[in-house]
Amino acid sequence: MHREVKGKYMKKILLTLCLFIAILTSVAMANPCKYIVWGHIFNKDGLPCPGVEVNIDRAQLGLPVLISITDSQGYYVFFSDGSEFDGNLTLIVNREIMTNFIRVSEIETAYGLDYRYNTKSFGNIYKCPIVYITDTGNCYHRYNCQYVAKSCHPIPELYCRMKSVRPCSVCRPDLIKVEREEVKKKKK
Repeated sequence: MHREVKGKYMKKILLTLCLFIAILTSVAMANPCKYIVWGHIFNKDGLPCPGVEVNIDRAQLGLPVLISITDSQGYYVFFSDGSEFDGNLTLIVNREIMTNFIRVSEIETAYGLDYRYNTKSFGNIYKCPIVYITDTGNCYHRYNCQYVAKSCHPIPELYCRMKSVRPCSVCRPDLIKVEREEVKKKKK
């Protein structure tokens, strides 16, 4: 009985991950993803809002607006392997509500921002490392892990942790944030 419940739970988690990946475009294996801007859109009752248009206005960078539509669980996502996210970005929900600028500065970082209709505002920006999942496995990895040789999709580490996906025991992507903090301390 316990194995049946665990199996159903894991299938649900993997299905949710597949939905999230469906709104991501595959990243070329030659370039790791540099930035992800992602989050949830919640309605007035605090439930996820599917089908909401979210835009990133990049006019100050001389680039066109990016558009994402939230999936069935209210997630939106934008990602980049280039410099088109460098600098300040403005998020727009349903063409009417704007955030303050998001300062995207740390490479290989996912910037999360949830919008709540009940307060008509975005919450605090939360940052986490970008990790990778494969088409066939059920773990998340670092970009240079041996297990992402054939396929990889960028995904925020926080999303993996929220969905109880386990880190790879070989490349240990769960230590990326700790390692980055240690490097920052040594620079000071």
